[in-house]
Amino acid sequence: MTSRGEMRGMREEEEEEERRDERDEEDMEEKKDERVEEDKEEEDEEDRKDEREEEDMEEREDEDEEERKDEREEEDEEGGDGRGRKKMRREAMDEGGGI
Repeated sequence: MTSRGEMRGMREEEEEEERRDERDEEDMEEKKDERVEEDKEEEDEEDRKDEREEEDMEEREDEDEEERKDEREEEDEEGGDGRGRKKMRREAMDEGGGI
């Protein structure tokens, strides 16, 4: 048979073990929450990066389109029907004259 002191000691050990288990469980939950938060932050950062890249690409496409439009307008002004100055000069020379 065990004495009261031994029983109390065993009970205290069990209680201490339960407290350790609870702390370990809380620590694991906290680490899990931190990982979830870090993953969310990384995902948000990736989303922002993708969005910036998409905006940059759209801006470049808009600039390219504007440049092509300007080139077409220049060609129209120079050639009247979309032909460039070189072609008009060549045609004029073939006809025996100049521009």
